[in-house]
Amino acid sequence: MCFQLQMVYKRSFYVLVAGLCLPLASPFAAAGQATTEAIQKSTYQFSQAIAQTVEAAAPTQRTAAAEQAAVASSFIGDYQAALQYVDRNAPAMPTISKADSLYFLRFRPQNAREYILTRAGRERIVMINEAHHVPLHRVFTLSLLAGLYQQGYRYLGAETLSEGDQGLAKRGYPVTSSTDYATNSGYYTAEPQYGNLIREALRLGFTVFAYDAFPDVPPADFARQREIQQARNIQKVLQADPNAKILIHAGYDHIREDSLGGSWGKAMAGRVKEFTGIDPFTINQEKLTEKSAPRFENPYYKLAQATEASVFQSPEGQVFAGPVGASLFDVRVYHPPTRYHDGRPDWLLLNGRRKSYIIPRRAQLGAYPCLVFAYRKEEDSRVAVAADIIELRTPQDRTALILEPGRYLLRFQASNGTTKQMPLRIK
Repeated sequence: MCFQLQMVYKRSFYVLVAGLCLPLASPFAAAGQATTEAIQKSTYQFSQAIAQTVEAAAPTQRTAAAEQAAVASSFIGDYQAALQYVDRNAPAMPTISKADSLYFLRFRPQNAREYILTRAGRERIVMINEAHHVPLHRVFTLSLLAGLYQQGYRYLGAETLSEGDQGLAKRGYPVTSSTDYATNSGYYTAEPQYGNLIREALRLGFTVFAYDAFPDVPPADFARQREIQQARNIQKVLQADPNAKILIHAGYDHIREDSLGGSWGKAMAGRVKEFTGIDPFTINQEKLTEKSAPRFENPYYKLAQATEASVFQSPEGQVFAGPVGASLFDVRVYHPPTRYHDGRPDWLLLNGRRKSYIIPRRAQLGAYPCLVFAYRKEEDSRVAVAADIIELRTPQDRTALILEPGRYLLRFQASNGTTKQMPLRIK
């Protein structure tokens, strides 16, 4: 088995055990328009097809199917559906004690970005996590990149990246799949905001590296060995560059500094500390992020009062990292409830850096539902991850693309198979 095939197989296996069983686009499809459409069909699905997959799942597979649907929805820019699918089978969150409530209310909100960048100046390794169906977390990490670069950070490790994509740095953008490249850049990088995170890091001058691991070990030992090997791969960066300052963007509990127990043992962040002697600065985003309805939200989220991404600091200078005696991370970032602009989350606008563009009816394909892919003009649209993707479900749909100023190629793809392309300039 060649290396490229082995990487795709192992990534498919990981997605399966994680309960996120979306198909990966084949790295051996023929180039050209047929290639593009095949990639889009396998990686990006219409909302109706996503819903049908969930409804068709066996009862024992409903939770995994809903998680799969959440990720698929995020890939086509449907943030609300992503939240709803994950919460479909979730229990309501428990309440907390009065003592815990009073403890939290001692803390006051501080701008999260400012706090993180200030503290990062005295750190060597910063680790920030995401929920894999929440592009907001990727947008927030992107917003930190320029400030971290100024603080001397030169390396970005991303959990999803495939080490098989040897052309990523030279190319400057992630790809889905093509015979022109070794393999796809990663699984979650197919989501536009993850792709934009990688683009921005490369533009600023970061060395972007893959650190994930898929050890060839018995299933019972897979999780533990994965955490160990992830940490070893990060350690290799420090061995090659002893003065390196590193940002790690990971999923969920990989950035916990304690032992998770069970088959995991100590999580990746804890292993990094064990192997390097460096205590990473760990930032949790997913605990204090909105859900589809208040009953699913963390009880501390309901107590928080802030209008921007925030951390919470006590009068003594302590930052809120979780309940008393249960601080698994160094800090928790609170993201306020999303507001919507032209049918899209306001955080996509990056405080005005990006613009909203509603496609005029006369310019649309005229067949619905229709996926719209916005590719940067300078990138190879046959294989590049789009800068944004939306689904237009009816002729009256006014959902906007959210894009930085520049030139783009729009590709329309209707569910009946018809397609169209048009140039676009965002001023």
